[in-house]
Parts: sequence; structure tokens; C-alpha cells
Amino acid sequence: MKLDYLRSQHGERVVTMATATPIANSVTEAYVMQRYLRPDLLENAGLRVFDQWAATFGKTVSEIEVAPTGGKNSG
Repeated sequence: MKLDYLRSQHGERVVTMATATPIANSVTEAYVMQRYLRPDLLENAGLRVFDQWAATFGKTVSEIEVAPTGGKNSG
């Protein structure tokens, strides 16, 4: 809401964001970052919700997740 307010007052370019780990936990974080930074591009592309975005940019795969130790992940 703050970014929406700032954009309504000052135009499109109102924030700079930086992070060392942009996608730490899941691909949804990439979508959220895009929503924060350039909601206008998502809107223009017709990508109003995560499911539309994921269908455009994502790929579903089914495979065994490997644990950091190299074995099968039990969780």
C-alpha cells in the first residue's frame, strides 16, 4: 500500500530494493518482488494473480529433492 501511495504521489520510480538472496525459499518470492517493483508491467501483460504469472514463467517438475548431504530428503 505504501508503494501504491508513493507512486500515486510521485510517479512510477519511487523505490530501490536490494537483496543478497532474492529467491531464498520459493518461486513465489520472485513474483512478490515483481509485484513490488513493477506492478505496471504485470498488469500490462495481463498477469494479475500468481497462478497466471506461474503459468507464464514457471515449469512444473516432479523429482526427488536431494538433501544437502547428498541423500534423499526425508522431509
